[in-house]
Amino acid sequence: MQPRRKQHQADTLMVRAVILFMATMGAALTPCRADTSDYTVALVASADEDLASPAAADVSLSTAQIEDMVRRAVDLLGGMSSVVADTARLVVIKPNISIVRPSGSGVITDARLVRAVALLVHEAAPLAEIVIGEGPGGWVAQATADSVGFEVPFYARWFFDLQEDGFHVGGYRDVVRELRDRGISIRCLDMNWGLTDTLAFAHGGLADDEYILAKAIIDADAWINCPVTKTHGTKITCAMKNRYGILPGAIYGIS
Repeated sequence: MQPRRKQHQADTLMVRAVILFMATMGAALTPCRADTSDYTVALVASADEDLASPAAADVSLSTAQIEDMVRRAVDLLGGMSSVVADTARLVVIKPNISIVRPSGSGVITDARLVRAVALLVHEAAPLAEIVIGEGPGGWVAQATADSVGFEVPFYARWFFDLQEDGFHVGGYRDVVRELRDRGISIRCLDMNWGLTDTLAFAHGGLADDEYILAKAIIDADAWINCPVTKTHGTKITCAMKNRYGILPGAIYGIS
């Protein structure tokens, strides 16, 4: 039980002590060289005195406290309206739900953070549909597998979870139900399946000249990257790797 406790502590350190908010506009899907001057990062500690209920890093936070931290971080970046226009009709929030784990495990993005981002999106663009989208590499919900005719190869059944729904176990479907009850248009989307579109680069890409992506990403007025500070061997994977989940597994494979 001790390793599991350590993993939980590592994740709660991320959630309690710091909220790292990264936003990517759908229109910004163009090849470019890294230029740190183009990015602003907001860090908010749970003990920040500007919060309504500051808390020490070793104290469990409530959903309301996490929402307050996210609001503070986004405000420091110029507010959600700087990312999502009030005319937006589709906004995709991309968490990391690569495998089936609960929020707080240190492996996936905490659903409470995504809930807070969704609320801010709705306030900025009340008419927008909000999609919590992920193209997971480690699970396919049984209902989805049945609907698309997907069957896990025998050799992969030892490590690929077909029986559980990562959106459910991670707490995302609870978030969707709560926000729908509040009149917000929101849903979960497995971006491995369904409609796709091609993103082509007029002057060539860094690797390929075009990529097939989930259509929701192409159609979105904005999409927001909500990674998790992972605690496995690579130390940190964060926002760049989280983009793998916008590549449909039906096209590129699931692994």
